[in-house]
Amino acid sequence: MSVSFNMQWKPQLIITGDGSKSLIIPEINESYHSKHGALVESQHVYIKEGLSQLKDKKIKIFELGFGTGLNCFLSWIYAQENKLEISYEGIDLYPIDDKLYDMLEYKLCFEQKYAGLYERVVKAKWNTPCCFERCFIMKKTKADFLSIDIDQRFDIIYYDAFAPDKQGEMWTTNAFKKAFDILKPEGVLTTYCAKGIVKRRLKEV
Repeated sequence: MSVSFNMQWKPQLIITGDGSKSLIIPEINESYHSKHGALVESQHVYIKEGLSQLKDKKIKIFELGFGTGLNCFLSWIYAQENKLEISYEGIDLYPIDDKLYDMLEYKLCFEQKYAGLYERVVKAKWNTPCCFERCFIMKKTKADFLSIDIDQRFDIIYYDAFAPDKQGEMWTTNAFKKAFDILKPEGVLTTYCAKGIVKRRLKEV
């Protein structure tokens, strides 16, 4: 049974198994990343098994659940390392407080040359396109995915909503149908969730 998000909930900082930090909402015992490793999870699910599978040099990414901004940050690093041009759009109805971004300290997990990228990602204005450099254009939108009109098509979707038992409305057939409709032909949807009911709904769509 899913729960309704409560804006009074206050995410708290945790240290995950790989030493990187994440957030948890104590009231529902839901973390933003795997407790076994925030960085390892994001790199494996969204970069290794997602973004790196695409062969084009110009890629459009849609992320459902901007969260801590880690997936966006990793995508920018990947774009620089692989000489890609990425257009990224993330959506989140309940962005976290700016002070939490600072406490996560993801920039300390990477080489110095990438240290400033994370702050630029998370401190960028919401609902405003930002062109940081030729290889990375991004926009963060504060909105509800299920109700917003999206008139673009994307090469890949990072499906990063809270778990089905915590945010059930994001894992329905209708939600996946909307995601499918904004994917380009041969587009990719990648997610951390491997529950049987999710797989069956994806296959149905």
